[in-house]
Amino acid sequence: MAKIPDDAEAIFTKQANISVATASKDGKPNSSYVRFWWFQDDKVVLINNFMDKTRKNMKETSWASVSAYDMDIHKAYQFKGTVEFKTEGPEYERGKAMAKKIFEERGMQLPAKEAIILTVKEVYYLQPGPEAGKLVE
Repeated sequence: MAKIPDDAEAIFTKQANISVATASKDGKPNSSYVRFWWFQDDKVVLINNFMDKTRKNMKETSWASVSAYDMDIHKAYQFKGTVEFKTEGPEYERGKAMAKKIFEERGMQLPAKEAIILTVKEVYYLQPGPEAGKLVE
């Protein structure tokens, strides 16, 4: 498991949505975004509301990546890791509560089907410049 840098956590937390990327077992890429997410130790919890291809790819390969970019300081990170799915427990319940709050505030029905726990295995710099794409050590 990789350590999430403190400044990376701040960059991600600043974003409303984060980018999620996957690939099928045949290597076909897919990109999406997630609104309900949070850090839990050196893991990222994602709530699946409407994932289709993203979820299928995760199930096939057990891997995903998430990324975020802070336009104000021009710094970005990508986390790659393995995923597990939970349809019960505290992560799932927190996702259900988030969906309920959105429904109460905005009338938008979100299913919060499951919690997806991404265990971060690799952290990369993603901002433009000489460190882009380099592994954070």
